[in-house]
Amino acid sequence: MGPCAAVVHRFGGKPWHWFGVAHAIGSHAGGGVLARLFIVLGVVLNVPVREGLAQTVSACADRAEMPPFVFKKRVNGQATEEAVGASVEVLAQVLRGSGQRLNVQLLPWARCLMEVDAGHIQIALDVSRDEAQHRNFRLTRAFVRTHAVALYARSRFPNGLDLRSDSAWKALKVCGFGGHRFEHFGLDSNAIDRGTTYGYDQVIVKLNTGRCDAFIDSREVIGGNFLINPGLRSQLTHGMIAVQALPATPPQELFFGVTDNSAASGSLLQLLNRGLDELEQRREIDAAVGRYMQ
Repeated sequence: MGPCAAVVHRFGGKPWHWFGVAHAIGSHAGGGVLARLFIVLGVVLNVPVREGLAQTVSACADRAEMPPFVFKKRVNGQATEEAVGASVEVLAQVLRGSGQRLNVQLLPWARCLMEVDAGHIQIALDVSRDEAQHRNFRLTRAFVRTHAVALYARSRFPNGLDLRSDSAWKALKVCGFGGHRFEHFGLDSNAIDRGTTYGYDQVIVKLNTGRCDAFIDSREVIGGNFLINPGLRSQLTHGMIAVQALPATPPQELFFGVTDNSAASGSLLQLLNRGLDELEQRREIDAAVGRYMQ
């Protein structure tokens, strides 16, 4: 493999390859320099629609883009308004079996959750358990797990981040994307600088200018962004932005969140869970993730 390596992890007891950040992302304070971690990132069927289910299912996802799960399709390097990704593909495949189309909007994450909460949109993609709390929607079975990392500016922390204690965390100004929650990482979401951060170009500026010390993310999403974001790719490749694993944080499960504010919600939830079970048995969820990490 030369300088490149495939990171292998497990979901549901079944191995799948994350063709993402090559080499292991260091868990020690000095680890995570991606200058040395080269990346190998590497319709509708004409069948009857089940009673009570709409022909077009509305969904939303975070406009910040979370590849390989959901992001804007690129044409000649330019972003379009079409949402693609493993989560979109998996959800569309489940719905096709009942003759339904999928329409995905990319919205500010907080607004997406509010729209599903109110029943204006039927499904939110890639919801964490923390984000679903106190919301008027129900979660499908988990369909993927992600692994926590922190981004930081190497110029400001040449020896890496000291994350060995709660006091060390409290000494840092931590930021994340707007609308997301961070209790899973052992952090108080209200203490996180979420502001109006909705894209990685803003993240880079905040880290390099000292407006933020650490940005919480997942290694899967960083690997996916390496493929589609030239600015982040350059910063990672040249070691200006570094990545540090958070091994004390357990993998985070992601779900589809279904509005509970509709008469058809129960039927839709059952349909999705049944479809996800079938895809998992055929390992098609792993395959879909892999296609968007190449």
